[in-house]
Amino acid sequence: MIKPSAKKALLSLIALILTLCMLSYVLVSCTPLHPISKTSFDWFDTVTTVSAYMSQKEFDKMWETLSERLDYYHKLFDIYNEYRGMNNLCSVNKNAGKSALTVDRELVDFISYALEICEITGKKVNIAMGSLLRVWHEYREAGIGDPENASLPSEALLAEKAAKCDISAVKLDSEKCEIYISDEEVSLDVGALAKGYAVEKAAAELKALGYSGIIISAGGNICTVGSKPSGEKWAVGISDPNGGSSYPAIAEISDASLVTSGSYQRYYTVGTERYHHIIDPETYMPANYFVSVTVMADSSALADAMSTALFISDLESGKKICEELGIEAFWIFADGKTEMTDGFPAK
Repeated sequence: MIKPSAKKALLSLIALILTLCMLSYVLVSCTPLHPISKTSFDWFDTVTTVSAYMSQKEFDKMWETLSERLDYYHKLFDIYNEYRGMNNLCSVNKNAGKSALTVDRELVDFISYALEICEITGKKVNIAMGSLLRVWHEYREAGIGDPENASLPSEALLAEKAAKCDISAVKLDSEKCEIYISDEEVSLDVGALAKGYAVEKAAAELKALGYSGIIISAGGNICTVGSKPSGEKWAVGISDPNGGSSYPAIAEISDASLVTSGSYQRYYTVGTERYHHIIDPETYMPANYFVSVTVMADSSALADAMSTALFISDLESGKKICEELGIEAFWIFADGKTEMTDGFPAK
């Protein structure tokens, strides 16, 4: 016979086991079999879609946090519009050649990061190229609006604007949170960095709050927070630049980012030739080594910057950059051929 005291202990143990089983069942049943998704068109002139394995209540709270951060960085990095109560990049550009401007700490940190990237890439990714990039933007917009009269900027105009891309004109005082552009004709354009940096910061905040099982897609920027609840990695297809329905490769990532820079989305046509938006600072013309380059890195900010750097570098130089920085890359050539680093997580 079982003693009363032992019987009581056994019953308590069984009750505890049943409680744990019920709790486990509730937790599993609250995790959806398919991720909840939501899309926004509000940030960085692109489509942002977020998918996550969590309850609707958790998702709504997570989306609110993510939206606040992406909206803030979208406004902070905007070079076309100013916003009440904020000195952003548009404000900094307008103040070029006048005086130092006090800005948020977040903008100082970002510009500091951009200056580091400029040095690392040998000025291939240079945020002071605003004057040159603006010319191409204006000609591209005009060409899209009036295809029959689309034209290229003259060599003389490009050379004139390229002379006003000196990164040394950007003065940063981290202690006072001040930014000053010493040449009034130098302007900042952060298109090669802003999106990846903003997504990186937003994802880090979500992770710090304990969220996981999230994938953020902002245009060609993919950032994952954790893996799927099953432990599986996220499978991300690399787009076919020629518009095919199949993927040249599928990468599997977790707690990492995948960013693609390509010539197949933002472009205009002059005669029979396409001219895209990724400009080589050495030739002042669109780079033509590849049609797309995808970079995988732990940091979305780094992946974004390096996808541009690799796009305007030859293959050998690009592989060297990957080795030095510990990142992986996947290149697609105009003829459809592909190349990738040994550690790129593709199949």
